[in-house]
Amino acid sequence: MNTIKNQLDGACNLLAYHSPSPRLDAEVLLAFVLGKNRSYLRAWDDKELELVSLELFTQLVQKRRIGVPIAYLIGLREHSLEPTQTNQVPKAKAAMMMITVVQDATELPCPGSLLFDMIASILSFY
Repeated sequence: MNTIKNQLDGACNLLAYHSPSPRLDAEVLLAFVLGKNRSYLRAWDDKELELVSLELFTQLVQKRRIGVPIAYLIGLREHSLEPTQTNQVPKAKAAMMMITVVQDATELPCPGSLLFDMIASILSFY
């Protein structure tokens, strides 16, 4: 049977020696394939998988088995410094931040390198 539970159990067995968290990996991959969250997998573990979903899940598990990171498989990165609507700092605010950093850095024992790091961090969003 191609139920969610059976497929997760099978994937866990395949990933057991290749991943420190085989159950989590299997759940994340299947949730991605189905477009659902992990709680859906538990609530509907007796649901039969469609052939297309089953094939894609099997391919992803095989790739994970050879060490491809989960983030690559599902197309997500844990951290990104690219500007988005939620992490952009308005230019006026950035200018004020740099002035504050320069003023505060003069009081530090080694202001040069720290100042450079702080300004580079602020400018990385532009």
